Amino acid sequence: MRLLRPIGSTLLLALVAAGPAWAQEEPLDIFGYFQAQFLYENVDEERLQGASPTFLSENTIDRDEDVTTFNLQQLNLFFRKALGSKSTAFVDLEFINTFSTGDGTGSAALNEAWVSYRTSRALTFKLGLHVPPFNRLNEIKNRTPLLPYVVRPLVYETSFEEVLAIEDYLPNQAFAQVSGTLPYRDMRFSYAGYLGNTGNVNTNPFRGQTGVDTTKSVLVGGRVGARVGLLELGVSASRDVTNRFQSLGEALGLAPGALRNVPRLRFGSDLQVLYGSWSLDAEVLRVSFDDDQETVSLRRTFYYVTLGYEPHPKWLTYASFWSSDELGRLRNEVNNASLRQGSDVDVLTVGASFAPTDRVRLKGQYAVAWLSDDEETFGLPEGPANTLRMFDQRSHVLTLAVSVIF
Repeated sequence: MRLLRPIGSTLLLALVAAGPAWAQEEPLDIFGYFQAQFLYENVDEERLQGASPTFLSENTIDRDEDVTTFNLQQLNLFFRKALGSKSTAFVDLEFINTFSTGDGTGSAALNEAWVSYRTSRALTFKLGLHVPPFNRLNEIKNRTPLLPYVVRPLVYETSFEEVLAIEDYLPNQAFAQVSGTLPYRDMRFSYAGYLGNTGNVNTNPFRGQTGVDTTKSVLVGGRVGARVGLLELGVSASRDVTNRFQSLGEALGLAPGALRNVPRLRFGSDLQVLYGSWSLDAEVLRVSFDDDQETVSLRRTFYYVTLGYEPHPKWLTYASFWSSDELGRLRNEVNNASLRQGSDVDVLTVGASFAPTDRVRLKGQYAVAWLSDDEETFGLPEGPANTLRMFDQRSHVLTLAVSVIF
């Protein structure tokens, strides 16, 4: 067993693989898994100059400094059917955060619905809604039984999607993909390219059909990787556009549509090294937004490094460090107003997982997180020039979980 690799269960490999052999035994395969969580959090926060948090730490309800909670963190239900010897159909329904329409908690989503056609190992086509490859973890981030974490590296933690801008860091959906692997001597090369919608999908039925892109642009992305022995390297990139800054442009007095279709560029790299009972996994992601007028500039960077050790085939321990950094600037030359905002999140975490059976994995994780925000404004009419607001918070988090395949 290695970090971010299957736990060695023949059953689990059969459930998540795309090959047709297992599906031939039954007309339709229905399976899934869930992760139930217990969490204890202690928050030690300090606010400077009366500021309120703006990134990752904003909370609109009162809470105690110490919080304990249970949560059905995630449940995925899969439907899979072989459509011949080379084609497979697959559907994934995902429910997060104790989903309940009556209580107004969590969310549900049709995460994937696609059909694939494999001509050979070197060429596979996939059409329909799917999670595209971006670094190593994106495609398997919701495969909780495969991962030792209770809380995954921040931008991959789907249960945080209600409070984090996860979509900025990762392309979560694509609709057409071509991929394959190319062996050469002792090396194996892999590639994938895909198309999908931009971030401007309509969610308002009063503005027309929902779930469709509102621009003429498309998401374009891909990943290439190479494995040599116990070392694997990969690089990823994607490009689309977003209209999220239009309201900010209006606040700065810009013309309507001035910040429409701002390009969003994502770049990533990933590394895995295996050595005996040890494993090292690392990823870097960088996101940038820039308009042609240089009115808005936003950079987001995230990376994690995880060192894992397997003392026994059923056990895995690890230590990991995650870091997120954000720096945004807005500038209006008309009234010489500008705003700069920065956010930093650092997490140091250790954990262990134990698989008593092929279908169950028990997990424990402890983390210390540091969050900070600062903001500078110059010449804005609603406030004095050169104001500085800051926010700092430190949290201690203990989590326990069970992941079950059914």
